[in-house]
Amino acid sequence: MTRKAVLGVILALCPVALWGAEIKVFRPFEARGYAHVNAHHFSPDGSLLYLAMFPERVASERGESVPDGSPEVSIYVARSDGSGGWSAPEPISFAGRHKDYEPTLSPDGSVMLFNSWRPMPDGTPITNGKNNLWLSHKREGGGWSEPVMLEGVSKLETEESYPTIASDGRVYYGQETLDADGETGRYDIYTGRLEGDRLVEVRPFGPGATEDGEGDPWVSPDGNLLLFTRWESGGDWSQTADLYMTRRKDGAWSEPEPFPFNDPTGPDFSPTASADGATFYWKQPGGTKMMPMDSLRR
Repeated sequence: MTRKAVLGVILALCPVALWGAEIKVFRPFEARGYAHVNAHHFSPDGSLLYLAMFPERVASERGESVPDGSPEVSIYVARSDGSGGWSAPEPISFAGRHKDYEPTLSPDGSVMLFNSWRPMPDGTPITNGKNNLWLSHKREGGGWSEPVMLEGVSKLETEESYPTIASDGRVYYGQETLDADGETGRYDIYTGRLEGDRLVEVRPFGPGATEDGEGDPWVSPDGNLLLFTRWESGGDWSQTADLYMTRRKDGAWSEPEPFPFNDPTGPDFSPTASADGATFYWKQPGGTKMMPMDSLRR
């Protein structure tokens, strides 16, 4: 019996309603063609929403033709209307011909990290379908700098993806390690400190570096709460992926515990939070869900 199945039994005996959480579906754009990919991220003041979308679907919804050479997925930005709604999404300033997604910002909004299939700095194209981490800096007056590959971690042969940044500059991300034959990958969470365009002091993140597969982390700005996705090694990721939580106290991280609202019928992944930290978001069957962050502090 998988962990998902066990969780289903537990939920049947002890419903999550006992937690008193009000769970809703997050639909920033009602139009179906504007469905977003995985996690999203807000600017520090909550006025901007960064997210990845399918250019072909966005163009179709608008009755337009997708520009030649558009990637499968690209990063978009929308503006708050001040009353809970959002403007139509527009491509971010550095969007172009390369697959970019899963944007995340530093708590002060000065740095954006994201997954990308952009060519390596020496021009070598990405043909193995594996992400690297790229970085852009917020320009004074608005806009973003031309992205550069995050140094110190990104490699052609392996996947490095799904970053998150705490206010002290510590980055957590998913990293693949190949076996002795250079084929089967194991995924764990690693952490390092951001110094310019490079990660230094890189090491495995203990609570998220086990024999299971782990990735997709989100860390609170204060660096004291971290959620991540864990799935059973060798199994069907979509059938076994759950969210786990770990907390830091007195400099030590706790043993990860299952997120109390995991769906036993499908994957739970892509955690994130609102700019003010009041709302928690994650992906599961049925779309992006949202609920008060206080529900995780019980």
